[in-house]
Amino acid sequence: MTTAATERRDRAARLALLAALVVGAALRLYPIWAPYMNPDQELLPTVALRAFARDDWEPGLLQYPSGFTYLLRVTYTIAYGVARALGQVDDRIDVIAAYLTNPFPFFVVARLWACLAGIATIVLTARLGALLFDARSGGLAALFIAVAFLAVRESHYGSLDAPATAFFTATLVAVGAYQRSPGRARLVWAGVLAGLAAALRYQMGIVALALPTAVLLTPGSRAGRARDLALAALASGAVFAAATPYSILSAQTAWLQVRAQLALSWANRFVAPPGLPLRTALAAAVGPVVCGLAVVGLATAVRRRPRPTAPILAVAVPYALTLATAERSFVRYALPLVPIVSVLAAGAVGAITSRIGARARPAVAALLVAGALTDPALRSIELCRLLAAEDTRVAAGRWLAQHVVPGRRVWFPSRSGYANPTWDMAFGFGQWTVGKDLEAAARERQKTVYPPVLPLGAAPTVAQYLRQRGGTVVTADHPLLPHWASTPPSIRKALQERGATMLARFDGLGTTSSNSDVLYEPIDANFIPLRGLQQIVAPGPAIVVWRVDPEPRRSVVRPQ
Repeated sequence: MTTAATERRDRAARLALLAALVVGAALRLYPIWAPYMNPDQELLPTVALRAFARDDWEPGLLQYPSGFTYLLRVTYTIAYGVARALGQVDDRIDVIAAYLTNPFPFFVVARLWACLAGIATIVLTARLGALLFDARSGGLAALFIAVAFLAVRESHYGSLDAPATAFFTATLVAVGAYQRSPGRARLVWAGVLAGLAAALRYQMGIVALALPTAVLLTPGSRAGRARDLALAALASGAVFAAATPYSILSAQTAWLQVRAQLALSWANRFVAPPGLPLRTALAAAVGPVVCGLAVVGLATAVRRRPRPTAPILAVAVPYALTLATAERSFVRYALPLVPIVSVLAAGAVGAITSRIGARARPAVAALLVAGALTDPALRSIELCRLLAAEDTRVAAGRWLAQHVVPGRRVWFPSRSGYANPTWDMAFGFGQWTVGKDLEAAARERQKTVYPPVLPLGAAPTVAQYLRQRGGTVVTADHPLLPHWASTPPSIRKALQERGATMLARFDGLGTTSSNSDVLYEPIDANFIPLRGLQQIVAPGPAIVVWRVDPEPRRSVVRPQ
């Protein structure tokens, strides 16, 4: 290939990466300011604030490593220092009071970090594609992951999956760079990145398998390679220990919590539907055309580039097999595979077009890329539209704040009952668990009076108590996610018997939303579907607010 042709290909690759960054950043940043909701959004910010308020670094929650929690903890501490210097807060209890009053700004901090990690992953995917194939494939891979639905969604949700995937991909890039130019520093750096990936998500530590695979395939002194690998392993372990020390210091507690999480996520031991098959999850994550191209790209990479492909497969194959064989694997667990699938799909475009005549090659390439981008891009755009729409839980929460008289009891779906675990933020009743002493001190500063909140669970005693005491009752239902929003029959019967009066209704489902092309993840309390998003008006279940009058007291006639 001539120098001019090479320059044109490099320029095209740079333009593709720039376009991917612009589009990817837009899809990830919009609408970060909206109070959209997702499962577990309050979990890690609350854990980080507990440690901040206590002025220590013990997370208390070890089912996840503390890497992302510490990142939030440091960010909150810096913000606190600035706010205190400006005279906006007096001490740490003021911060907890602010969180109990309005947790949303604290969630935005987590979202920003996840968003930045998602944008960084676009660049890392481009580099991985260039190392495995060429610069043009790297640019295409960046475009594919920029619009990939799952990558966009997890960059919005402010949890640890997007940051962990960034370090997961960075490790593969560092290993690829080591293979091109072997050196101890590059291998140790890859070990550091693998340790950080594991410190953000335990299962991401599987990326460390890429290191010994690369070392085995690298020419040179066997003894020297073994020493380099040992140093990389030490660096990886040291970084992991520094970023999540209590996972080691409290290893037994960590293992018990992780085992409980594994039972929830990997074993079908609960009365709940199974997770989606891996093929369905990947098709929803990146689009079916990208998945099909990735199969072609995999065959091309194994045939033409076996040495740089081997470390990637050493990681991707066992990880994918684990997800494929799990009873209840969440779709978000497939996120680390998205950069790899994007790279393989980009390589397939180059392999296919290389077999076509020069005149027809641009048109065929354009058709392949357009076909690959259309489905995930449209769904990602719809995702952003739904995130910007007001959630039915937020709308119901605002109505309750405006209409419920302080002191009148309110019944609403509980965390341990039958509904989505994100009611508290929507209803603004401040039911955050930051520690009893801290919460009591913060409540004293808030001077806020909340109505008594009662859990609307499925136990028969709950229905009986509801009949006797009455109050404002909030029910939630979703025809396609009954496990996460389904009013128990006992509650329905109690409402009917007491002649409950409907006060307000909030429904985000479209009139055709029960069609089969709407795909939800049945095991995740997420009211935004993976497919068929255009049929949904707003996220959230159908919420109805009722008024139930208490049973009249029976008068007792005393004998004369």
